[in-house]
Amino acid sequence: MFEDQRWEEVHIWFEGIYLEKYLMWECFERTKPPFFDVIQNIDKNKIRSFFEQIQSHFQSSFLECKFLNAKYQLFRALINCDSKTALSKTFIESLETLERKLNTDSNKAYLLPETHIIHKEHQLFADLVNKFTADKHDIISLKLLIQKLYKNSTIIFRENGEKVFEIAGRQIIWSNVSETCNKNFGQDSISQLRLTARHMLVLDANIKYDGKNLSLISPKIVVQFLVTCDLSGRDAVEIVSAKAGNGNAKNKNGENGINGFDGASSGSIVICASEIVNPENLNIVMNGGQGSKGQDGGDGFDGENGVGKKFKKAFGFGAKIKLKTTAIGNVILGGLPGILRARYNEKEKENGLKRLKSFSTHKWPSHAMVVYKGTKGSPGAAEALMVLADMVVKKAALQF
Repeated sequence: MFEDQRWEEVHIWFEGIYLEKYLMWECFERTKPPFFDVIQNIDKNKIRSFFEQIQSHFQSSFLECKFLNAKYQLFRALINCDSKTALSKTFIESLETLERKLNTDSNKAYLLPETHIIHKEHQLFADLVNKFTADKHDIISLKLLIQKLYKNSTIIFRENGEKVFEIAGRQIIWSNVSETCNKNFGQDSISQLRLTARHMLVLDANIKYDGKNLSLISPKIVVQFLVTCDLSGRDAVEIVSAKAGNGNAKNKNGENGINGFDGASSGSIVICASEIVNPENLNIVMNGGQGSKGQDGGDGFDGENGVGKKFKKAFGFGAKIKLKTTAIGNVILGGLPGILRARYNEKEKENGLKRLKSFSTHKWPSHAMVVYKGTKGSPGAAEALMVLADMVVKKAALQF
């Protein structure tokens, strides 16, 4: 195929293997190699290893071919720079130039230099970009290849019962992808955010997701500035209803308030990296949410009042006349009645009210004292309880 320079067939296989535009079997059907009649009736699952060998052979032949035209030389340079080198500033600037020539809408720098060394493949790529003219290239395939090799992709999938939102790519710069994450990861149904970089993950802004799980996976993680990663749980919603019911004549104790709601658990974080640059810049916060206050308990029912004697009734006109008559009689009779009647008297009525009376005399003068002792009031019923909710804390799970 390469030796005969059958470029149309090369392009079909290139799109199938590198751009995943076609399945392997479709590549066979489109190019119809000499052995196609032999394999077309064989179960495709039984020749899976044969497909893998064909794919590997095409990749090695494409990368080693010495007489590729300019279009495929540019494809090959992009593939080699990704698979064989750390990216230099020269390569990144050339790639930005190529995207401008392709009219690609890319207003953010999505790659950072990984090395100061300019690899020979980078210089070859720069030369090919300088010679590039859009009319001699497959613009669509070129854009797709750049997207696949150097830009980030997103996917949502389920793993161990959890819904995961993953961003993957050669490099991930957090400030560039945070807006995309906020739109997708903010959904309550998604519980884990996974950032998977093949070469470098750059943390250059704060990360805050209440109670979510976060995985940072990359050979190299760079904490560019002071960054706080906050996965704390949400605070519980406060109870806004009135306090519980008060006691009554039948049920004297007030009702207990309902328990406060628990705060949410924090999320967890997993960090997998061979190297972390500036780890001291990373601050991880994972606190459980604050529980809410419990509902106020109801008031107990009022106790009964004590029994007493009203002053005017106890010491009214009749009582005063009786005491004065006794005193006058005591004077007339020379104090004899007072001497005979001097005593202390205590009497309790059926309702519990006590009457305390003391009468004493000395010759003619008399002294009388009457005291009414009321009953104690009964205690009111107990006020119900207010129970505070717990604050649930999930410990961090860090793996290096």
